Amino acid sequence: PTLIKANKHLIYEIPPAPKVMAMYFPQFHRVEENDKILGDGFTEWTILKRNKTEGIKKPLAVKEGGLGYYDLIEDEDTRKKQGQLADAAGVHGFCFY
Repeated sequence: PTLIKANKHLIYEIPPAPKVMAMYFPQFHRVEENDKILGDGFTEWTILKRNKTEGIKKPLAVKEGGLGYYDLIEDEDTRKKQGQLADAAGVHGFCFY
């Protein structure tokens, strides 16, 4: 907390502000279990790519300034870019599910 003092006396304590965290949910990378059960190369992107529902947002292509369909394990540049975007937006960190 931030302590506000005057003449060595505590006059006010400001509680710490909550920190914004970005949450990664599904697997945007290959895992052995998915390959065995759902087919070779299956990721959560597989579902999103074939979804034609109106209003479902898709990743902006890299050539258009987006991150595209990335692999969180193999693509270190994407993680760095996400970190830069998060920092610019005031996001404190990431939680990986």
